[in-house]
Amino acid sequence: MPALLTDASQDPQDMRAAVRAFPDHLEEGWRRGAAVSGFGLDGSAFDGLVVCGMGGSAIGGDLVRTLVEPTAPLPFAVNRGYTLPGWVGEKTLVVASSYSGGTEE
Repeated sequence: MPALLTDASQDPQDMRAAVRAFPDHLEEGWRRGAAVSGFGLDGSAFDGLVVCGMGGSAIGGDLVRTLVEPTAPLPFAVNRGYTLPGWVGEKTLVVASSYSGGTEE
């Protein structure tokens, strides 16, 4: 078994702390999401959902898809490419995600 990171030079971005804080971030996200009422969207108006993001910007979409896909009544895709899937149309909800806000796409 590998030794735990004990030297800051082995973890210069302090990812260990970020991983430890992940449950708190999930709880905060759940709390904030519960406080929002629908964004004025009527889910019955959509025929599918696509979350678009490159690299880490798509991870949130992966997490949500994993949670809802078994019971989702509509297609849910995470797209990491430059083009949308062929089934995307006027009634598809497309969410574009960028962690940095400055990525090429």
